[in-house]
Amino acid sequence: MKTIILGAKGGVGTTSFALVLAKTTPKSIYVSLNFGRKDASISLDLPSPIYDLYDACNRGALLEDCILEGEGVHILEGPLLKKREDLDLEGLKKVLDQLEETYDHIFLDLGSSWKDLESLIQVEEVYFVSSGDRAGLYAMDQAKLNNRLWGQGATFVFTGVEDPKKLLEAIDQVGLSFDPVKSLPRLDGPEEGQAFFYPQDFARIYTDPACMDLGVRKKTFWNRLLRG
Repeated sequence: MKTIILGAKGGVGTTSFALVLAKTTPKSIYVSLNFGRKDASISLDLPSPIYDLYDACNRGALLEDCILEGEGVHILEGPLLKKREDLDLEGLKKVLDQLEETYDHIFLDLGSSWKDLESLIQVEEVYFVSSGDRAGLYAMDQAKLNNRLWGQGATFVFTGVEDPKKLLEAIDQVGLSFDPVKSLPRLDGPEEGQAFFYPQDFARIYTDPACMDLGVRKKTFWNRLLRG
């Protein structure tokens, strides 16, 4: 099973959310398609990988040489590429097929939108992640427009939400197109097409007053949640 986690904009916790899903799902692997960064291995204090996704897709490197094993989570880091076009997409398909022979669940951290992948990769589950402020709401709406295929039946995750009712009110006020959210019957979802709000521990990455610096907030969150 393949799951896409797409960030509507940067700094909203997309990688954090993807890693939590991978860590809490048996026989799963986190795969970074968020190029130019190696946040996953850095956050888990893992050594920088010698080989990464680029080596597996473009150079035929063995997957066992590319996969990092952290405490309770396996990671395949993305390359430090500036252009996504440099990645061999047919090679990516082969890598994902190989991973499915070993893992029951593959979590693909996409970072921002990547249109070419919508028709290339068949996924069973999609999460759009954004912050609950006005800028985040607009970014989420734009992400839906830019990813119409993945947006059908996706789950919309809003981080840093202290009061879900205020978020729903903000959505109404700015006239955004999250109709399923307006009729959300409960907060223990998700159901198809609905939004849900991640537990308060996840929201604290943005709201904990004891961690004012963004880098410190992320490190604190990862240390607490990912390392158990």
